[in-house]
Amino acid sequence: FERFRPSRYVFGCIQLFFSTLLCLIPIAVQEDAAQQVILTVMLLLTANMLLGLLQPWPSLGLNLVDSAVLALLTILLICGALTAVDIRTSQAAVALIGTISFVLFALAILLGLLLCLWSFIRRAP
Repeated sequence: FERFRPSRYVFGCIQLFFSTLLCLIPIAVQEDAAQQVILTVMLLLTANMLLGLLQPWPSLGLNLVDSAVLALLTILLICGALTAVDIRTSQAAVALIGTISFVLFALAILLGLLLCLWSFIRRAP
């Protein structure tokens, strides 16, 4: 329970619940990929809204990084779904948006790791 602020200790249970729902979506909806994408996007957006509302991490930077990662995962999911189905889209444009989203996702993860490292070093005696 040390990851979150003491007043937001319940967020660990919320995060576990959302992770379980995320794993159950492909099992519950096996036939229709569009429904899987819609349900997954809805779940990720709901998790992002709760994250913004509760702000469970001890610093603002960690809350922003977590929110950015969820938003970029949503964009990557949509880009992946657009390339998997046969619709009239510009594959180059979807690939470009997906690549940019992946780079931003990697940068957000790197920023989060750097913030954690900086916080750890700052606390050391």
